[in-house]
Amino acid sequence: MLVLSRKIGEEIVLPANDVSIAVLAVNGKRVRLGIRAPSSTVVHRAEVWQRIMAPQAPPKTTASTEQPILPAFGPMSQDPVQTQGVLSRASRPAKTNG
Repeated sequence: MLVLSRKIGEEIVLPANDVSIAVLAVNGKRVRLGIRAPSSTVVHRAEVWQRIMAPQAPPKTTASTEQPILPAFGPMSQDPVQTQGVLSRASRPAKTNG
């Protein structure tokens, strides 16, 4: 691990990745960092990244129906009438000006 000291307003640059990290503020034990990176670069706090990468447990099922249970909503409905009219952004028709 490379350890660097920086003062408020100073930056660390990762030129190969087009990333710069600046120290914006220090309040007690907290350090506020600003990260400038291309929009295609994914940036997460370590604890968030660990949750993203953790293996996902299979959905809970009920013994009688063996359907996945969504905690707040109960068993998922396979009835197309109940899901009719719900469109994701990808399946919505494009808006036209005219």
